[in-house]
Parts: sequence; C-alpha cells; structure tokens
Amino acid sequence: MSQEAGSYDVVFSNWLLMYLSDAEVKTLAAKILSWLSPGGILFFRESCFRPSGDRPRKGNPTHYRNPRDYFAMFDKAELPSSDGASSAHLELVCCKCVDTYVTVKKNQNQICWKYQKVLSAPNTNHLFAEPE
Repeated sequence: MSQEAGSYDVVFSNWLLMYLSDAEVKTLAAKILSWLSPGGILFFRESCFRPSGDRPRKGNPTHYRNPRDYFAMFDKAELPSSDGASSAHLELVCCKCVDTYVTVKKNQNQICWKYQKVLSAPNTNHLFAEPE
C-alpha cells in the first residue's frame, strides 16, 4: 500500500498486526512512519499472549505476541530526511491494557499503544536521549 508521505495526522489500527508476520509488521511500521505528518499519532490495539475469546478455533492464523515484540518493532522504525539533516522516529506516548476488557472479561491481554512521530538529529539514539 502506497500513500503520500506526511499525509496523515492519525493512523489507527485495531486487531490488524496480529495477523501479520514480524517482517510485515516492521515494514508497515516504516510505512506508517512515512505516512504520518510531524507530530502525527499512531494508535493501535492488539490481543497479546493468547486469544481473547471463549470459543476454540480451528486453524487460527493469529500471532499472539508479547507486547515487548511490538515495542521492539515500532521503537526501531526510523525515517531519515531526504537531506540527511534530521530523521523521524516513533516515540511511545502511552501503552496500557484496555480497561473494558479488564473489568468485564478479566482479560489484561488487550493492549493499546499510542506513538507520536517526532523529528530528531540524525544518528541520535532516541531511546537513550537526555531530556533537554
């Protein structure tokens, strides 16, 4: 899927990534980063660890990942600017269990993430950057 760079302020995904391979999630993370405008928001929700439903299924193609897997894939997404003067990455704003699932189903495995596209100097290790 091809979209114009910087053309979206928000990208929302619900129960999509768990149907993709790790390689496909990494590719999509890079594409989403390019599609977002500076300051744009990525919000996604996934079932982690195990199925959330009560019915057994035959042939389930779902990848129930550890949340750490999503952190690793989205934290590594980086987009250098065309002039090399800066780069963009996704910075985690919040991550939490979906309250309704916890309250109603006693299921803490429904997790949502909110990332924001931020610009930084090239070759900056944004995961360990000192606050300004």
